[in-house]
Amino acid sequence: MNLSLPSTILMLWLVLAALASAHPVAFEGATQVQGTYMRRFSSFEAYHTYAVGKALGINAEWLRMPRDEEQVLTAVQHNWLLKRWNLKDAQANFYAGVGAGSAFGWSRGVKTSTSAYGRAAIQADYETLWVYTAAKTAVDAGSGFLHAETTLSLGFAPYAHDYDKLATWIIVDFSYISEMDDHIRVIPKVRLFRNNWFVEAGCSLDGDPMLSCMIHF
Repeated sequence: MNLSLPSTILMLWLVLAALASAHPVAFEGATQVQGTYMRRFSSFEAYHTYAVGKALGINAEWLRMPRDEEQVLTAVQHNWLLKRWNLKDAQANFYAGVGAGSAFGWSRGVKTSTSAYGRAAIQADYETLWVYTAAKTAVDAGSGFLHAETTLSLGFAPYAHDYDKLATWIIVDFSYISEMDDHIRVIPKVRLFRNNWFVEAGCSLDGDPMLSCMIHF
């Protein structure tokens, strides 16, 4: 198949845009590492795509619950790319993941509980040169607790750029974690990405700053 130069640039741009997004499955042989920090919620993920559409890694989260309680969850997780749509000037993906690990509860610096837990997650996204949308939800269930984490992301690119240049996205996250949040957190942020990495910075409307970074290698 012979592609024109504009079509080739578009295809490369979409591939790099996909790689610079927080996708739980990358290209075969790639490893993705991502960390996010907020005062009430932080996470760390590392996944290795060992075969086409399949990735294995770790997921760790720290949550500050009401009444000065904290919870730390660490799990081994397996992810699948269930479906990819290569559309005209766009790409869409649908993922699923399952995992299992240990959860630790803390209250005022004292460990209060330890339990095994299971994790199930789904994620979908749709991206063009100008629009970014993503939705993901995960459920963590263990002895005495059940967390459901849901995030909807909506974003746009304020300017056009070449596929090998620094790209900018303006994104707003709408996030809710049961048992931790009493309302939906709204988090405006700016994402800068180039090639195989991105950095995000923002602040929730509640005044909680957010910093996130991701790299593929």
